[in-house]
Amino acid sequence: NMAEHHDYKALEWVRGEIEETLKQAQQSLESFVENPEDSTRMRFCLTHLHQVSGTLQMVEFFGAALLAEEMENLAQALLNHKVPQVADAQEVLMRAILQLPLYLDQIKSGGRDMPVIVLPLLNDLRAARGESLLSETALFKPDLDAGSEAAPKEKISAEALAQLPELLKKIRQLYQFALVGLIRNQDMPTNLGYMAKSLTKLEQLYSNTPMAQLWWVSAALVAGVSRHDIELGTSVKMLFGQLDRHLKDSIDSGADRNEPVPMDLLKNLLFYVARCKGDAPRIRKVKEAFKLDAALPSDELLDSERRRVSGPDRSAITSVVRALLDELGTVKDTLDLFMRGQKSAT
Repeated sequence: NMAEHHDYKALEWVRGEIEETLKQAQQSLESFVENPEDSTRMRFCLTHLHQVSGTLQMVEFFGAALLAEEMENLAQALLNHKVPQVADAQEVLMRAILQLPLYLDQIKSGGRDMPVIVLPLLNDLRAARGESLLSETALFKPDLDAGSEAAPKEKISAEALAQLPELLKKIRQLYQFALVGLIRNQDMPTNLGYMAKSLTKLEQLYSNTPMAQLWWVSAALVAGVSRHDIELGTSVKMLFGQLDRHLKDSIDSGADRNEPVPMDLLKNLLFYVARCKGDAPRIRKVKEAFKLDAALPSDELLDSERRRVSGPDRSAITSVVRALLDELGTVKDTLDLFMRGQKSAT
C-alpha cells in the first residue's frame, strides 16, 4: 500500500526529532516538579509537546497525534492551575511522555496506528483535566438492550419504597465517605468495602427499573478494583465521582426510581469492566449480559499491540514517576538508567 509506505517513510524522517523534543519536555516537567513556582519550566514543556503534536499531524499519524494533543492539553491545564489533582496529572503526563516513543516504535515495526490501543492512556490524560472520557466513542459497542434485560430483578418492599429519599441520603453519606478515602488513596480495602456495600444497596433499591443496571455495573467495577483486576487510575476515580453526582441529582429531584439511565456514564463504566482480565463473579455476569467480549475490537492483535505499548515498561514507568514525585534528588539517575535501558532494549 503506497500510502502506508509513504507514512512509514515520513515517520522515520521525523522520529528522531520527536524523541529529542519529548526528552526536552520530560526534563522541563521534571524541573517544574522540583520548582513548582517556576512556571517557565512548564511553559517549555508545553512548547515541546505542541511541536510534537504538530509534527505528528503533519505526517498524518492520527492516533499518535491525538495522544500528543491530549498531552498538550494537560500541560496547558497544569500551566493554568486548572487541574484538580496536581500530582496525579504530573504522573499521567510523565507516563505519556515516556510511552509515546514506544507507541511510535511499534507503528514503525509494522503495528497499526489505532487510538483504541492507547485509549486507557488517553482517558487518563483527559480525566486529569476533569474532561469526559473517550470510551463512549464508536470504538466500543456494548449490547445495552441485553444488559438492561439482565439487570437485577429483586422484590423491593413497600416499606423501603416509602423511605426511599431518606435511604438514598444515608447510602450517599456512606458512598461519599468511601469516595473521599479512595481519592486520597487511604485505607483502600475498608473504603472499597463501604463503596461496594452502598452500591449493592442501590442495586436492590432500584431493582426492576432501568437504573438498576447503572448500580449493578458500578458494583462490578468496584469488585474488579478490589481484586486489583482493574487499575484505580484517574479515569476510574473520576467515574466514581460522577456516580456520586448522579446520586445527588436523584435525591434532589425527588428520588424517582424510574429516571432514565445516564448512557455515557454507563458506557464508560462498561468500558473498564470490558478490559478487566479477572473473573470475579460480578464481572463475569456483567460481561456476559452486555456481551462485552465482542464490544471492543479486542482480538489477539489488539491485546498484543496494547501489551507492546504499555507492557513490561508500565511498572517501570510508574515507579520512575513515583520516584520523581517523592524524592527528587535521585530521580535524574533513575530516569537516565531507565531511558538507557529502553535504548538497549529496542
